[in-house]
Amino acid sequence: MGSCRLQGGSSNQDHAEVPAVSFQLSLFGLPTDEDPAVIRQQLIELFLATLSAATRMDPSAISIDFLTDTENAANSSNASDETANAPGRRLQIDLSRVVFTIKTRTEEEAATTVSDLDVSAVTNEITSSVQENPTLGDGINVMVTSPPQKTSTTVTCPIRRSIPPGVPIQSAAECQCSPGFGIDQVTGACDPCILGEYKDNIADAVCDRCPSLRSTQQRGSTSLQDCVCEAGLFEAEGGICSGCPEGHYCDGSGFKTLCPPHSTTPNENQRGMASDCECTAGYFYISNGSDQTVCKACDRGRYKPNLGKGPGQCPLTCPANAITEPAASSLSDCFCLPDFYADVEESTGQLARCISCTWEGLLCRGGFENRSAAAPSAPRVHALPIARTGFYQTGVTTAVACDVQLEDGSSACLGGEPCVMARVLVDPPSLCNGREGVA
Repeated sequence: MGSCRLQGGSSNQDHAEVPAVSFQLSLFGLPTDEDPAVIRQQLIELFLATLSAATRMDPSAISIDFLTDTENAANSSNASDETANAPGRRLQIDLSRVVFTIKTRTEEEAATTVSDLDVSAVTNEITSSVQENPTLGDGINVMVTSPPQKTSTTVTCPIRRSIPPGVPIQSAAECQCSPGFGIDQVTGACDPCILGEYKDNIADAVCDRCPSLRSTQQRGSTSLQDCVCEAGLFEAEGGICSGCPEGHYCDGSGFKTLCPPHSTTPNENQRGMASDCECTAGYFYISNGSDQTVCKACDRGRYKPNLGKGPGQCPLTCPANAITEPAASSLSDCFCLPDFYADVEESTGQLARCISCTWEGLLCRGGFENRSAAAPSAPRVHALPIARTGFYQTGVTTAVACDVQLEDGSSACLGGEPCVMARVLVDPPSLCNGREGVA
């Protein structure tokens, strides 16, 4: 038996072989000056009405087939194989040879139909109906060329319909809506279950709604198991649909997914798709042709203090002659380049400008002087000018030449580098000679 594959992996029978009774009639004297298609349609309507009334069978259980010329040739003792199977030969419908098939539910019903069917009476009824038809005319005669006999035939369901399990069917009209398809109570059509609905059986019934806070990911769902937590929710412990946590998105699959690196979902009402992830401070959004958020660190010298997915580079820049490390998020991340000195706003402590270091005897190193691998989170202090070797620093921006020499003739003023620790509240080493207040 055949089957069709439906969503969800379930297998449903869409056609079946059923017991049947068939017999064949021949018609003589058909008009030759009428359109064959018109004659064929009138004969089918006439045959169905007459045979249905004579046998008390539902018209949907009766099939009427006109033999093609090849079938006629194959059934003729005088036809050669070469004639019947000639390449390129067009098949012509022969309206004079008709096969009637009556589908039944059981073998017993088929046997009873064979014994009870009075073909002569049916033939007479058909002859009378044909001759009374104004288009067909009264010159047509009907003859039985094959008596009723038990046979079988295939009932094929229309698309989106299946055979109800365990139910013998007689015609395609008895097929019902397949799983994943619900009946339209107005048109009678089988339509795919909409999002948020499912149908797990073969029946002419409407689709079932998913439980509260749950929906399906696609139309035509076939199982309650297809109902998962709606977008913005995920299935927490105990099977409860819970709100998507910050830093994640929940796309209606039932799972929570971590946002890509350097992005998060700050708005609790917008966590239903990957594109809801926003770049964190210090990172800006770049498009990669998908709905995934890709965040790149701000280039050196630029910073971004807020969340967001606005396109383009980080919008804010450091003052002239200042720079940042990558991924800067604030003006406080800006520091002066070497050979420049940081002028800081007294009220905010923020860098106002970087002054060119032109003072004799002083070295401007730039950067932050108390940040190191050993103390990465220490409060940042902009580097101040320090004395060069051979100079003695008398103020933040002043220095004098050192006239004290050691026994080897070198200057006793070793420069301000060893004295930096004193400015960051660490006891200076003994070599700190070259700064006012240090002997």
